[in-house]
Amino acid sequence: MNGDHEPLGHLWVPHFITRNPRVASIVGRTIESARTTAANYETIRAFLELFERTRIELGIQYEDIWNMDETGVGLGVCTNTRVVANS
Repeated sequence: MNGDHEPLGHLWVPHFITRNPRVASIVGRTIESARTTAANYETIRAFLELFERTRIELGIQYEDIWNMDETGVGLGVCTNTRVVANS
């Protein structure tokens, strides 16, 4: 956002968690089977169309979009690894 494209240090995430008590590092879980069966062509297409309309309407750039959902922010591969989530 501010033009600083330097890579983050290897201690950035633990220091971020220490500075922000509203988040914590937790073990990620694999996706529930109900979610995999609910994911079909029509549902995904409708979501992506709504997402793109909203992104354009609000002027959100792709580089400002992060991989987040109600289970937390994924850091790398998210299967049985640590993720940042609400504490």
